[in-house]
Amino acid sequence: MDETYNIYCDESRVENIKSNKMTIGALFIPRPKKKKIVRDIKAMFKDFNFAYELKWSKTGDKYFNLYKNIIDYFTENKNMQFRIIIVDKSK
Repeated sequence: MDETYNIYCDESRVENIKSNKMTIGALFIPRPKKKKIVRDIKAMFKDFNFAYELKWSKTGDKYFNLYKNIIDYFTENKNMQFRIIIVDKSK
């Protein structure tokens, strides 16, 4: 039986003049697993009193453990798949 997925996409460095590279990433989550994954991530945010958007360029000591937990969750959760492409903006 085919499973339906939610796909979340984002880009990085689109308007960065200093680099001729950009990335486009996609996260694939089976629709039946979405609610649990969202609950788990929100619980992590609550545990660390974090009410912001995750930005890898703004990591620091204060939220190091939150970012580590997020990475561990993504790498250990078999229900999520991540793909990324690197684009040469000069072409």
